[in-house]
Amino acid sequence: MRSCILLLLVATVVGRYAAAPLQTPKELILSGTIVPMNGPPFQGAVYIRDSLIERVVRNPYRGADAVVRHALIYPGLIDIHNHPLYNVLGLWRARGTYANRYCWRNDSAYVVDVKNVQDSLLRLAHLATEIGIWAEVRALAGGTVALQGWRLDSGQAFRGILARNVEEDSPLYANFGRPWTGHVSIDLTTDTLFVQGRLNVLTRARPWILHLAEGTDGESRGEFATLAITNLIGPNLVLIHGVALDFAAFRRLSARGAHLVWSPLSNFLLYGKTTQVDSAKLAGVSISLGSDWAPSGSKNLLGELKVADRWNKQHGTPFSDEELAWMVTRNPAEAIGWGDRVGMISKGNIADLLVLDSLNGDPYRNLIEATERNVQLVMVGGDLVYGDAAMLRRADPGGWEIVGRVGGRTKAVRLTGKLHTSDTTHVTFARVRRTLRSAFRQPWLLGRAGLDSLFTAQDSTFFLRIRSSRNVPTWLKDLESSYR
Repeated sequence: MRSCILLLLVATVVGRYAAAPLQTPKELILSGTIVPMNGPPFQGAVYIRDSLIERVVRNPYRGADAVVRHALIYPGLIDIHNHPLYNVLGLWRARGTYANRYCWRNDSAYVVDVKNVQDSLLRLAHLATEIGIWAEVRALAGGTVALQGWRLDSGQAFRGILARNVEEDSPLYANFGRPWTGHVSIDLTTDTLFVQGRLNVLTRARPWILHLAEGTDGESRGEFATLAITNLIGPNLVLIHGVALDFAAFRRLSARGAHLVWSPLSNFLLYGKTTQVDSAKLAGVSISLGSDWAPSGSKNLLGELKVADRWNKQHGTPFSDEELAWMVTRNPAEAIGWGDRVGMISKGNIADLLVLDSLNGDPYRNLIEATERNVQLVMVGGDLVYGDAAMLRRADPGGWEIVGRVGGRTKAVRLTGKLHTSDTTHVTFARVRRTLRSAFRQPWLLGRAGLDSLFTAQDSTFFLRIRSSRNVPTWLKDLESSYR
């Protein structure tokens, strides 16, 4: 029987999108400071033809036809730990400090405020499509070009049409022509393949994404012992959380080439502590950042970077700013087997790119300090998909739809020609927003929740929940100041 200590505080998505015609002009040029993540930043230009980076040059392009000329150009951010079907909800008010993930899952407050709300949206209101679109736009707003977690939550791969779906397994929609061959486990000992003794399938999965040791108690530590005894640690393993792991455990992961995904905000809000990533680094483990999910995590990877940065400063800066930047670009790409296609800016790579304002003279610090306001544009597969409305319309007129304003900047996305529901009814972002807002006004949801904001800076409840949580350390309570 599970032991669960709760310290009370006082005070199914079906792939139904049509293939998208390429919306971008034949060639695009981005000029500015290039941050390739496989070498030092430099002034230059990225030439994009169709879906590929055709060439990268060290001389800035001076022509008026460049889409951007004075910004910072990064690989698009890759989130390999997420649960997107929850990402219309706001930050949950946890009732205590939980010993492990089984504890909060069984907390009646979580069941009522989170699980039942999500179930109502999916099963009563049948809003899987609308939730999927909202979650993808929310990810794009923070520079994310690829999102993990659809298969785990839905049972089927989501036909991503804006950001990439990491688990896409259809040959027609496969990322870079490579259908998904991996496996996702939320719990090791209840995973179907593990229970059936089909361990060879787990070791062959590329990648095997496993939630493990998510907590602070002996049960959480015991999960790693089970993993080690069954000889399942290998280079295909992408271990999420690992809050309970120590240096010896990280040494075992490193020796077998396994990867770690760190989600500090979610860890603090639920457990009052986070993974010992300084020990993981010392042991030689490759570390990525994941924003987890709306009920206890950041809205996107730009947000999670700020939490990681604050932790880093409080712990003697074991990571350089460049290493923090790798955690959302090259490291996750390599962890899931995409390292030869995305995560770095190189000739021949796929043009999944993020363009940001210039805020800081150090390009890596610039990425860490950027917020949703500073996202000029996001490109997926050479296609402009999101960014500043005025810039997008100049680059490629037509079809852009306003999603909102943040920090005085108008942001836009283009769904036109990209997705249709199974009955071929045209979908707009405005319609998605209206439908979701209406659902949250239904009697069975009144008083429980409301549609979450796309933008962190506009979400006062998000910051209030962080400030009022007794699980959150003092140095994190003023996170809102990072968005001013």
